[in-house]
Amino acid sequence: MSKLMDPEEFLPHFKCIQCGGGTLNFGDRVLTCPVCAKSYGITKNIIQFVNPEELDAEKKRELDGNTDLRDIETIQQIGSEMPPESDYYYYMRRVKIQDLLAFIGTGRRDALVALGTGYGTELKDLLRYIEINKLFVSDLAFTSLLMIAPFTLSSYTGKLCIFTSDLDRCPIKTESLPILVHQALHHTPDIHRTIEGLLKNGYVEMFFVEPLDNFLMRFLARRGLAQRVEYSGVKPGRVNLGTLRGLCGVYGYDLKVKTRWMFPEDYLRRLFPRDGLMLNWFVTCLKVFSYISGFFEFGNIATLRLIKRR
Repeated sequence: MSKLMDPEEFLPHFKCIQCGGGTLNFGDRVLTCPVCAKSYGITKNIIQFVNPEELDAEKKRELDGNTDLRDIETIQQIGSEMPPESDYYYYMRRVKIQDLLAFIGTGRRDALVALGTGYGTELKDLLRYIEINKLFVSDLAFTSLLMIAPFTLSSYTGKLCIFTSDLDRCPIKTESLPILVHQALHHTPDIHRTIEGLLKNGYVEMFFVEPLDNFLMRFLARRGLAQRVEYSGVKPGRVNLGTLRGLCGVYGYDLKVKTRWMFPEDYLRRLFPRDGLMLNWFVTCLKVFSYISGFFEFGNIATLRLIKRR
């Protein structure tokens, strides 16, 4: 079972998101900036770097879409009532984790910062293959993070620090901590502006898994077959590799890319309502197409590794 980190262990890694000041001070269930005196509360062992009143309208919609769960008991009840996931759902989860592991590796890491984790499902999958001594886990929504320690990461045995944060105002100060964002950047108002903000922080190594922009996806989006408005009211963005390479050049990063083609399951079910030979044949064709188009970095989802040049 994971052990929540003591304040003296996690404090050196955080900064004030308002002024970027020095190491935060720890008091009675609160962190305080020694420069501007801004304070951040700690509730149920979760550090609160998100103030809903300071979010823009789009992020407030995203937050509202993820805060309908009021407590752990409600979350657990909803989780127990969810229908079983399909084989295709697990296939998509598996291959995305495999692509991520190809960049991260399967050995031991001292620490990892996972931003925008939601309920932490993908993070749980990742931890089956990699040992991490210290894990920093964050999401915009406090209620999503209530799942992390008691449920999603209940078998994690390392040290754990949980905090709410806005991807556009990341509180991580230590540049050497590797950053992971798994399908959360596209929920921000401007995905490339958010990435640029992370690049400005100078983190040595970052890993992203995000939807990819290309001419085919733009064609499908114009016909309502891609980039739909999500349940939270947010229209998701897509990473443009040309724009990303430009940003990496400006801020001194090398970029590694692995692409795939994947269909959201509800779209796929319009073609194949049930599991069977036809669906298996389609998934096989998708794998082959992903393999071939991968040589040209052409797909609708990408696993990205950004490495700071020395």
